[in-house]
Amino acid sequence: MSDVMENDISLRDIPSSVQMKKSSNKKKQHRKKSDEVDAYDNPTELFQWINYGNYEGAILRAEKYPHEVKTWIVSSHASKVEEWEQEIKWRYLPLHLVCLKSS
Repeated sequence: MSDVMENDISLRDIPSSVQMKKSSNKKKQHRKKSDEVDAYDNPTELFQWINYGNYEGAILRAEKYPHEVKTWIVSSHASKVEEWEQEIKWRYLPLHLVCLKSS
């Protein structure tokens, strides 16, 4: 337990030149809905290739359809607070899935 405590890094340990700064731009950047697909209703073909472990097919798909590389795959469920709202269980880019499957 003490090893974990000794290795913990807090913001005060990170030089200010490296820390992320708050944007002075007042506009908030929002993901377009077109940049997200539901993991169960309409997953991208790239996501499916990766999910089934066919990395050669995934590479070919990514080369032919590069927009799928930056498309977020989202899994959500009904909110416990408001039934009509959806709470996100997870959100991955295809790269995240590759990392998860290779670990």
